[in-house]
Amino acid sequence: MKSNFKQKLRLLVSITVSLVLFTTPFMVKASPNVPNNFGAPAGFDWEAERQRQLKLFDELDKKIQAEAKKQNPNARFYINPRCCSNSEYRAERNRMNNLYSSSGGGGSDDGNVEPFPKTTYPGYVLATKDGTTQSSSSFIGHAGLVLSSRRTVESSPWENGVYEGSSEDWMGRENGHPKKSTLYILMPNVTKYPYKYYDETYPASDWAYTQIGKPYNWNYFDRKTKDSYYCSQLVWRAYLDKLDIDLCPGAWSWVSPGDIIESKELEIFYSWW
Repeated sequence: MKSNFKQKLRLLVSITVSLVLFTTPFMVKASPNVPNNFGAPAGFDWEAERQRQLKLFDELDKKIQAEAKKQNPNARFYINPRCCSNSEYRAERNRMNNLYSSSGGGGSDDGNVEPFPKTTYPGYVLATKDGTTQSSSSFIGHAGLVLSSRRTVESSPWENGVYEGSSEDWMGRENGHPKKSTLYILMPNVTKYPYKYYDETYPASDWAYTQIGKPYNWNYFDRKTKDSYYCSQLVWRAYLDKLDIDLCPGAWSWVSPGDIIESKELEIFYSWW
């Protein structure tokens, strides 16, 4: 009887320890220090804000996809002809066409981590309407910065703040389809910043890299803090401090991924869907 009791006790302890180890990470991430209404003023309508953000992405989706399909009715990606020299532009289009035709969308040139297009430079901006936060369906999209051909700098509640990510999360595919329903890579507006559109954006991503480890900013209306960052705030701050470009000069409150893609300081370099 004693032996039986000990066996049952060991089993109970084992199950309890396993449950604690399994649930602790979720408990930590599900219980952030979130300010009331995410720092928004009383009466702020988050549902209206959600619809505003969706509209920004939807309008850009239609515009870019229509532009791409002028050249190819079956186009699944867009490359800005102003991104690089004519020869680089043609080479990149051919490379992406080959990747799409061979892999069903996106692709990898080495079978490992999906790279960004070859003419993507550190400091270029990443944006997608995928990736609402875990806390509320009112927040649309996600943004980050290119660090290298296969690395990114981002901030996410799932990672508890600023972290180094992978191009696989943006360029990867599952079952032959892109993981992201829509991806945008943006560069400085060539007309306004001709000297920065090529490869002068790296100070932004270099600075963002030094912020890795800082916590996620749940007070979305405190975009000026440098102690913590949400995704689009990190992008905005990097460009403002290191490139002297205010991506959202008219934004009175928080900076959303939708505000980033709407910025007149940027233009689309690449998109796929």
